[in-house]
Amino acid sequence: MAERMDRYLDELRSGLERDCGKRAARPILVEVRSHLSDGVEELLSQGLSREDAEERALTRFGHVDAVRKWYAEQHGRPSIWRASLWPLTTLAAILLLELFRTPIVLRTFLIPHSIFVLAGIVIAVPTIACYCSRRFTSGVILLASGALFTLLLGSFCLFSIPISEEVDGGLIARWSIRDHIQDAKKDIAYQKWELARLDEGRRLFANPREPKGGLGTFKDSRGYVTWIYLQTQDPRFRETESVLGTRGIFATYQEARSVWLSESLVTDRVTGAREPFYVWDVREPIYREQRFLRDVGLAAALPLGAKIRYFAVDAQYLPTFVAQLGVTADLFGGLIRIVVLAWRRRRRPEPLVR
Repeated sequence: MAERMDRYLDELRSGLERDCGKRAARPILVEVRSHLSDGVEELLSQGLSREDAEERALTRFGHVDAVRKWYAEQHGRPSIWRASLWPLTTLAAILLLELFRTPIVLRTFLIPHSIFVLAGIVIAVPTIACYCSRRFTSGVILLASGALFTLLLGSFCLFSIPISEEVDGGLIARWSIRDHIQDAKKDIAYQKWELARLDEGRRLFANPREPKGGLGTFKDSRGYVTWIYLQTQDPRFRETESVLGTRGIFATYQEARSVWLSESLVTDRVTGAREPFYVWDVREPIYREQRFLRDVGLAAALPLGAKIRYFAVDAQYLPTFVAQLGVTADLFGGLIRIVVLAWRRRRRPEPLVR
């Protein structure tokens, strides 16, 4: 009969090690063995044989699956992957639908409501994970956030240089500095060409009457060309909007002149001069790229202390989000678990007889 008890304990041990881990299973098995031994001794004192006493003690203690499930609920290790499987699957499905624009789900629903679905999943996944962890984990979350902050800060200091937030969010990788410099020089050359075209148009249309020498490329078979057409349709300009057709081309000289001269004036922050908005909108990128070329060499030579102070601001956002979301989810998950366990205990007695 002792063999039956050993088989019972072996089956219970294998289940507990799978659900709770080996470390948590050892004290549980000691407790179960103690309960069984006490039950056998009590039944022996009542005059039963050892074989009958062991059989009745096992029956009273409960089926091995029921005992395993009860102890797993009390001491089970986290099952984060199992808890997050369906939320993660739903998130992946939404991302794939958005990426491939599949007609399976009406985009009229997906587009306006996807942000709420994603936000709900972002909150639900850590909440379910913390609920299934069977203990409050805020300390681990805060330590993980601190480690993430240290990792990001170290990566920024080693592999990036600080730059104006107008350029790539305030930092660029060391190995891409040369490409950024080349792109900045190309942008400056292009913007200066565009600025020259706009200045030429302003000069020609400044005359009250159409110049006798003609308007050059600012007049064609369709009519008189204004800056609106240049910045939205002219293929020589970098950004075009083909859906606008001949927008910005007018039938008379006076209409086109009014467009060129009636635009609101903006103060140039470098020269202080007042100029039309469409000119300022082209000149500002030139100033930005020139400032980048001036500062990039100085930024690469900054000491480590200055980089840490600068990059600490950029490195704090993601860890702060992780800490806030994680602690909030941990509190909600823990409270939900407390309520659920209290409700279960009131509805179902423990499987142990003693």
